[in-house]
Amino acid sequence: MERYEFHVDGMRCEGCERIIERELAGTSAASAVDADHERSVVVVSANDGAKGDLAAAIRTLGYDVDG
Repeated sequence: MERYEFHVDGMRCEGCERIIERELAGTSAASAVDADHERSVVVVSANDGAKGDLAAAIRTLGYDVDG
């Protein structure tokens, strides 16, 4: 299990947090997701090697991702 931290541009409210958390929690790789729009950060506990897939999932929602 790895801990991944992503900087997410465009996350502006709690609704954005919930959308991202719901999307990532629905993947088989993620076991825990915490999105914080005030810091523009999403932290995910997930399977080893899942970072690219998690970032891609966030991008499909229309957000820019670094990390």
